Amino acid sequence: MQRFHFHLHDTHGVHMDPEGALLPSVEAAHEHGVAVAKELMRNREPRARFWKLDVCDTDGEVLLEIDFAQVDYTLNHLGAEVRGSLIHFGETIRTVAKTIAECRMTVLQSRALMARADGKPYVVSDNGRRIEL
Repeated sequence: MQRFHFHLHDTHGVHMDPEGALLPSVEAAHEHGVAVAKELMRNREPRARFWKLDVCDTDGEVLLEIDFAQVDYTLNHLGAEVRGSLIHFGETIRTVAKTIAECRMTVLQSRALMARADGKPYVVSDNGRRIEL
């Protein structure tokens, strides 16, 4: 059994899966990832169809990407060209979200640097977890 991690990319950035799941193969990890994607999308397809899951090994190497738009059954009535456009649009949205998250982190790091220069304590956190600078 191998441990696979399923990192979610949504419109707010990346949400890491620190625990992962023990599965027998990459194919089983793909099936599990598709099931997770479908469950996360249930009853919120228009909002979640631009998300994706990265399936990673324990070293953090991305083995597969599961684009939610590719498994969104509510898009089955659309042609391949329109579906491809939606997938591309989702990639663009995720890129913008990642850039915004990186900018926010840069601002937090800058504030911490300025506080340290003034001899004041400053703690940076991301989703409630302390980040060492």
